[in-house]
Amino acid sequence: MIKKLLFTTVLTTAFLLQACVTAKITSNKQEGYDKKIKKFFILINGSREAKNFFTYFSQGLKSKLATGQVESTTYVRNELSLDSEGDIDKQITEYKPEALMVIRQTVVHSTNKMVDGGTFEITIIDGETKKPVWKGAFEVYGQFGITEAAQTGVDKLYAKLLEDKLI
Repeated sequence: MIKKLLFTTVLTTAFLLQACVTAKITSNKQEGYDKKIKKFFILINGSREAKNFFTYFSQGLKSKLATGQVESTTYVRNELSLDSEGDIDKQITEYKPEALMVIRQTVVHSTNKMVDGGTFEITIIDGETKKPVWKGAFEVYGQFGITEAAQTGVDKLYAKLLEDKLI
């Protein structure tokens, strides 16, 4: 009886925590673009306040892409970095991605001075033509923690990339 009660309590708590994470994404894909991307360079431009979110998000996205046989590397831009635009361009060129994914934070969401999500603009640029082929507007918010918000965000973005037939 105690095991059953404990299991029910854990299951209910997990359900409630997941229910408190919101993630929405809309997108626009270039008509006629039909490449399946197998290698991304992901460039993240976020706020200093959202550093922890981007740590979890970038690790989760890289791992999730790998499950679909998509190789990726990430560069999280830091306002204190001594890397120039040329240094970043060199890293991108040396990596030879099929596409560049640029994630730019437009809004930081916080509750009680704790970052728990935000709004992002995502652009995918074809590696060959150097032209944008996909844009996404992405919002994620996690009331009970940054790790849950980041993981839910990763899952939603990955599902959208699949839906739009980019991966």
